Amino acid sequence: WTPLGGGGCDKKDTNGASVSSVISSELLLESMGEKIDKTNAEMANMVVEQITEQMIELMNEQMNHQATQTRTLQLVKSTHDQVEEMEQEMALILSRRSCCSVS
Repeated sequence: WTPLGGGGCDKKDTNGASVSSVISSELLLESMGEKIDKTNAEMANMVVEQITEQMIELMNEQMNHQATQTRTLQLVKSTHDQVEEMEQEMALILSRRSCCSVS
């Protein structure tokens, strides 16, 4: 049998231990919260980097596509100009032949 005072001391020690346990639990939770925040920030940065890389790839593809379109249009115009020149030359040749055959 232990005297009441002794039980009181044990109880006080238990309360003291409970308080320090609560404080260490709070510190642990705070530390875990900071780690979670850091992890979330790192994940957000990774997502931003991936999106940025994809946007750059798309922009490059779009620029290449536009460059291809521009080259194609230039080729079409050049071909069209050559066809017009050939038509003019043919018309000139035909007009000379008809002119010469009359005389």
